[in-house]
Amino acid sequence: MRALVCDLSVPRQVVSGLLGRVDKRFFFGPFSPAALKEIPDPTLPADDWVVLATRLCGICGSDYKQMFLNGSMDNPMTAIISFPQVLGHEVVGTIVEAGPGVKHRRVGERVVLNPWLSCGPRGITPPCPECQAGQFSICRNFAKGNLPPGIHTGNSSKATGGYAPYVPAHESMCIPIPDGVSDEHAVLADPFSVSLHGIGPRSCTAAGRSASSRSRSSVRSTPTRASSRSRASRTSAGSPSSSARTWCCRTSPSRRSSSASGPRPARRC
Repeated sequence: MRALVCDLSVPRQVVSGLLGRVDKRFFFGPFSPAALKEIPDPTLPADDWVVLATRLCGICGSDYKQMFLNGSMDNPMTAIISFPQVLGHEVVGTIVEAGPGVKHRRVGERVVLNPWLSCGPRGITPPCPECQAGQFSICRNFAKGNLPPGIHTGNSSKATGGYAPYVPAHESMCIPIPDGVSDEHAVLADPFSVSLHGIGPRSCTAAGRSASSRSRSSVRSTPTRASSRSRASRTSAGSPSSSARTWCCRTSPSRRSSSASGPRPARRC
């Protein structure tokens, strides 16, 4: 299949980065780390995986930043990704192949992708505490199990993304789309859910408890002046839960819409 493949090449990154300052088209030129290539069709990493035929794939901000080399290689995230990559994790697709262990999905089903490559997709049992709580974006095992390192579809070399005709996915990652929801609306599920997760009571409750625990421990060990600032901050916020909500929203993971003002550009494969 023909896919947009990003590979790790320091010389290409350096040349594209320098030339891209002159003209942004050089980020997609002959020296770019990304190129359209012919690659093998995806294979199933395990029996409980499926293959999707891509219908739509959104362009995430992280895809944009990677294509325009807007980041640093000196980043701890490089420990939990692998190359080569086929980007694109905001995927709407139709299941065209199902492994013998698939129990809850069927061929022909139209689904939207939940892209996290957490314990379930990696075949890790029992799942880590975060996955047990449904917090897949902070799984402890993004570099373990039956897949190469990668936090979500598109940045693991074996879990290729939606900038290709076919996408492998664990059955738990596939969420059926009701008949009344169009592809153009369904493809916005990922950015919408990320935004909702940042302000929703469930994420704030779980993260807030952890933040409050660390905050209490920190305040006990800081000098009196710092403690005074902390007390003043809590007073101005109105309650300890306000600071917990702020912490949660800061640290929560981060084809065209049917509306002309849609927030996400996308492409049709």
